[in-house]
Parts: sequence; structure tokens; C-alpha cells
Amino acid sequence: MSELRWHPFLGQWVITATHRQDRTMLPPPDFCPLCPTVPGGFPTEVPAPSYDIVVFENKFPSLRADPPEPAVAATSVSPVEPARGICEVVLYSPNHQDSLAAMPLDRIHHLARVWKDRYLELGARDFVRYVFVFENRGEAVGVTLHHPHGQIYAFPFIPPSARAWRTRSRTAGGSSSRESVTSPTSRSTPAGLTKSVSRRGSTKCPWRSGARPTWRTCRRC
Repeated sequence: MSELRWHPFLGQWVITATHRQDRTMLPPPDFCPLCPTVPGGFPTEVPAPSYDIVVFENKFPSLRADPPEPAVAATSVSPVEPARGICEVVLYSPNHQDSLAAMPLDRIHHLARVWKDRYLELGARDFVRYVFVFENRGEAVGVTLHHPHGQIYAFPFIPPSARAWRTRSRTAGGSSSRESVTSPTSRSTPAGLTKSVSRRGSTKCPWRSGARPTWRTCRRC
């Protein structure tokens, strides 16, 4: 069962997908469904002895292109809609022990081209409003398969966080949105930080200066 339920207190759609509780849970490496299918071995999702990069629809999707009718009745307070969308799985490598961080740069570039292709393809669907490419890492965040892979969700709505980012980029003051978003003085900052920035004379975008941004991952996402 999968459906969209409107959360009246949060003011946003929530995806309920109870059937995902039945998905494959931490199998031993010899029975990983994302590895290639070797002759005489366990039949996996990829019926080939090897592969480069593979994309296929999730067998336990939260969103479907042809979703079933909701299993619960809508109310005036909490509307319910079919969970229409698309959920895809992207296999980065046939090697079960690989990881994205350890892959050579040319392979990561190849993977990025696959992400772009899927983004354009899914984003062109008339019922899709937002395409999200992501990867979960670690059992603490709910990973059930350790094979190197990511996911792509094509939503029928714009998630609240993405909507907030878009609003921020459009409403930021200053001479340009990029300068306003990257400058610490464009938002509420401690006085000491503001003074430190002003003594330097200007604030440069880290991508322009060649610096690498630091990414932090929420362990609950």
C-alpha cells in the first residue's frame, strides 16, 4: 500500500508506503540482489554476468507511475491522493565491495552523466514536479543493501526543503542571488563574523576561489 496523505499540522504531503517493510533486508553477499547473476548462482535483479551501470525501477517503490487507489478514505482535514511518481535504483558498479568515494574520477563522471540522463527523462514526465538523486549510506539511516547504489525519486510535488531553497534563491537581496546566498552578511550572522568579513573587504564564493566545499550528511535522512 502506498499513498500521499496531507499532514494538516506540517502543511505538507507525506508518503505512506507500508509494503516497503517487506523489502530485502541485509542479505549475505552471496545473495545480494544487486550483484550480477553468475552462472549457476543466485538469480539477481541483473540477469547478466557483469555490467557497467544499471538503472531500473525500484521493486518496493514509494511512488509509482500507475499507483493504486489509496487504502484509506480522505477527510476534509487530511486529503489523500494516489502516490504517483517514479522510484529508480542506480547500481554504480558490479563489484559488491565498491563505494562511490573509492571509484576513479572517470567512472564518477560517467555516473554523473547517467544521473543527468535520468533527471532529464524523468523531469519531462507531465506528472513529475521534482527529481531527487540521492544515496543513503549506512544501516543507521535505513540502508538494507550494502551494494554500491543510489536512488532517484521523481515526485509529483516539490518537497518543502527544495521549495524553501528555491524561495530563498529568488528572494535574496543584493546585486545578485548568487552573491547574496554565498555571502554570510546576507543572512543573520553573529556580529563578530560580520566584522571579520568586512575587514577582508569582500566575500568570495568558494567555488570561484577553487576551494572545495565541505558536505555534511544528516544521519537521520
